[in-house]
Amino acid sequence: MSVTLQLSDIGIILDLIAVILLAKYSVPTNTLSPDGSETLSIGMDEVTIALNKDKYLRYKKVTMFAYFILGVGFVLQLQLWQ
Repeated sequence: MSVTLQLSDIGIILDLIAVILLAKYSVPTNTLSPDGSETLSIGMDEVTIALNKDKYLRYKKVTMFAYFILGVGFVLQLQLWQ
């Protein structure tokens, strides 16, 4: 039994990975801002702000990567070069 992967198969796998990443690491738009503050936060210490800023940047990078592989997956599914 041989298993062959075509480009469209690789594309759908990339799309599934991207959707999972977006579901887990989507940047929370209503609670976390780029400067590390949260909405309605009063008296946050510097450590919490630094952790929130790192979290925001990490989530933003993963989100952009997921959008990129989602686009690559769609292009692979189209197979424009055949």
